[in-house]
Amino acid sequence: MALQNSTQYEPVRIGLGAGTLWGIGVGIHDVTQVGKGQQFYISGTFNDGTNTSILILLDTIYGAAGGAIIASSVSLIVQSPIVDALQYGSGTGAWAGFGFGLMDAFIFAKGPNFGSQNAYLNQGRDSVNGFLTYNNSSNTVQMGMISPSVIQQKEVDRQMVKTTYHLSLNVVHLKIGL
Repeated sequence: MALQNSTQYEPVRIGLGAGTLWGIGVGIHDVTQVGKGQQFYISGTFNDGTNTSILILLDTIYGAAGGAIIASSVSLIVQSPIVDALQYGSGTGAWAGFGFGLMDAFIFAKGPNFGSQNAYLNQGRDSVNGFLTYNNSSNTVQMGMISPSVIQQKEVDRQMVKTTYHLSLNVVHLKIGL
């Protein structure tokens, strides 16, 4: 849709169907790579995970973000509309990231890596949470994306202390250990 400047939702429908079939196929591939009772773990160029599809997904997201940044920077220099730059840059970057993710997952990646699995699975309480999470093999970089939480606020008045609770959504939680 982004590259064709289209408002038709047919690519979304096709993408959801193809993505579901792709996920089933990659899941079957991952299950056949390890013995019974063992956890699958793969180490890619930029991230590690317990399934192959996470490498492809994160590389696609990195590509879309990188494409959007590069295209918007160029549009600022040449004074063209930034919305068009974001649209075409993120669309092109997503496809480039998807292509790199395929190569990363099936050619460059090392796995299943059972030696690093314990560090990944036994991160403890110091890990970040979220719908999507990333940890490098030494746990020095951790990122969690899309995590709901509750914020507690205390308000002090002249006569009382009032506690209020607010629902929040943490979009990105980044933790870097030096």
